[in-house]
Amino acid sequence: MEFDIKQIISFKVTWIIIFLVLYFLTVFYRAKNIRNRKKTEIEKLIEISWRLDTSEYRIFEIASDKWSIPKERIEKDFKIYLNRIVIPFYVRDFIRYFDDEKLRGEIPVSEKYNSV
Repeated sequence: MEFDIKQIISFKVTWIIIFLVLYFLTVFYRAKNIRNRKKTEIEKLIEISWRLDTSEYRIFEIASDKWSIPKERIEKDFKIYLNRIVIPFYVRDFIRYFDDEKLRGEIPVSEKYNSV
C-alpha cells in the first residue's frame, strides 16, 4: 500500500489539530479549577489583612486579643509564620471567624475581637 504526499500531510494535520484541541481543553480545565478551588489559610490571611487595610502582623495582634497571648509569643509566632509559613491556632481561629461571619457581613469583627 502506497501513501502519497497528500495522505501523509492530511494525517499529520489531523494529529496536530487533535493535539491542539486537547492542549486547549487541558489549559481551560486547569484555569477553571484554579478559579473554583478553596482558598488556603495563607490566602485568607492575606485577604483579611488587605480588607482591613492592615499588616499581617496586626492580624496576629488582633487575633491574640481573644486568647490573651503575650506579645513575646506573638512575635515568636510571627517569625515562625514568616520563616515556615505556619499559622498559630489563635490566628486560625480568627481566620475562621472572619471567613464565616465577617465576610458574609453578619457580625462586625469588633464584637468578638477587641480592636480592628
